[in-house]
Amino acid sequence: MVRRLWRRDSPTWAADPTTCRLFLAYLRGYTFYREVPENDTQFWPNFHEELGLEQPSNMKTRYDALWTVLHSDPRTRAHCHMSYGVERDRREFVQAIRDSWGYRTLGAPQLIALFARYFEIFPGKTVTPERLRNALGVIDEATLRQAATYDRLFRPLTGIVDHLLATDPTLVRLPYRALSEHLEQNGVLVGEPNVVAFLHHKSEHALRDLLGRLRPSLRHWVRLRQATRTVARAPGVQVRLADGYHPAGQAVVVRVTAPPAALDLEVELVPLGQRVPVRNGAAIFEDVPPGAYRAVTWSHGERGAEASVTVLPPLSWSLPTPRGPLIEGEWHVGRVQTEDGRFAPFRWHPHWEKRGERYVPATTRVALTLDEDLRVELDVTAASIGARLVDAEGGQVERVHDARDLEALRVCWLRPPHLPARSIRPRVLLESAPDAPVNPHPTLTALARQAPAGDDRIVLEVQVRREWRRVLAVDYAATIVLSDVCVAGNAVRVLGQAPRGSALTVHEAAHSGSVSRQYPWPGGGLLVAPLRLPDVAEPRTVTLTVEAPGCPVATRTVDYVPTLGSPWAWAVEGLGW
Repeated sequence: MVRRLWRRDSPTWAADPTTCRLFLAYLRGYTFYREVPENDTQFWPNFHEELGLEQPSNMKTRYDALWTVLHSDPRTRAHCHMSYGVERDRREFVQAIRDSWGYRTLGAPQLIALFARYFEIFPGKTVTPERLRNALGVIDEATLRQAATYDRLFRPLTGIVDHLLATDPTLVRLPYRALSEHLEQNGVLVGEPNVVAFLHHKSEHALRDLLGRLRPSLRHWVRLRQATRTVARAPGVQVRLADGYHPAGQAVVVRVTAPPAALDLEVELVPLGQRVPVRNGAAIFEDVPPGAYRAVTWSHGERGAEASVTVLPPLSWSLPTPRGPLIEGEWHVGRVQTEDGRFAPFRWHPHWEKRGERYVPATTRVALTLDEDLRVELDVTAASIGARLVDAEGGQVERVHDARDLEALRVCWLRPPHLPARSIRPRVLLESAPDAPVNPHPTLTALARQAPAGDDRIVLEVQVRREWRRVLAVDYAATIVLSDVCVAGNAVRVLGQAPRGSALTVHEAAHSGSVSRQYPWPGGGLLVAPLRLPDVAEPRTVTLTVEAPGCPVATRTVDYVPTLGSPWAWAVEGLGW
């Protein structure tokens, strides 16, 4: 769109306010992701290169259009200035753009300095206004407000820098497009927007200058993780110690992830003072007494990554034995106890999570405290019976708004692999009508024939040992719909849908008086109500009001004029009605 506008030889397009806003938005983005040159001689070639255009021969019409665009908004109009000379006056385009937006974004040197400090203090962490302020000291409020934007840049840039420092820093000499392709082929995210392109547009050598300020450090590209151990099992349930915890009497295994260039790596347990070399990606410590330690990596005298290590005393574990298969969302209680009698319960409930296109049992992190000196974190994974309400595209439905939606919805049942489908006996019902369940296969069309209450839920249940247990409940926001309303033959005909417990009030108002009457209207449908003023041959207003618990009141007004065949119709018409 911007390219098409800039090609025009006439500046009239700048008269449209919407077009001006579009062009200003483009200029704003252009100045954020690029260094703004000092003068027109440098600015315009880069601007046209970005648009993929040759510089037009007739620039005056473009200048006129751009000057109109910059004057179209008070935030940019204030920065539009002229320089007056002896021979001619000059419009300061680039200065106006710089003053409007350029100061809101950091230049290449400031950006490199900021990232170098960020990489040193909290690499890969979320960029917040507080961290920006702490990294650079005093910083303008406009930049602080863009912390989320810098977060999208700095976090992928951390991965890029880690990869280059750990493999081959000379890759930074590649053209930025070739470097981006190399990073993506090696599984390194370049971000959105592309961080490599972003730095190139700031300065051609920005990334090379940035790498020159940083040096390879164990702190950034050596990662520690520890072997997790299963400590308890039950049917469908697995309890493992969280990363960093080790059971008593077993070797402590600290796994080290490092690039091939990292040689002579060792891991030390502090304050034990024992240091062992890393072989096949792991450091193994034998006969470590219970207690809290720090695992520290070393390479050629340089201290690197650290991690907490807790060796637990002997513990005994117990898990509940449920009756039948586990149900998603139901709480369970386990127990852990030491040899000297200290114990603590822990609570958890099974649930599923979606990974890619599949649902898998999720892991729940549970923390428990045996005393002020002993805290344990567990990862509990369990397979359970669950369900999701999904639409025709497979998307999860959190709330149903209309009975007609039910015809396209189906139930996605989740169950442990060892539990065959035939062992699950499901049903679906409205919470307000528990005695009228329906079969949920293949869709919920059968449920659409039941009128919900005003504030209702769709409930999915399975039968376990002759007991129906709830698996899922989805809000069902029933609405009142008046599809067709007409008055004819001394009666009002109403067609629509309404929740269970609805009431329809017909109110007639004429010059000679008014009257109201209420009719039950459960679930909607077709209702024919006689008019209460049938003998009055005069125009009247018929107002329909539908009320239901938990729903907004719906009204409809219809004007009724007697036809010529009605008694007194000739008089009515003669009186001007």
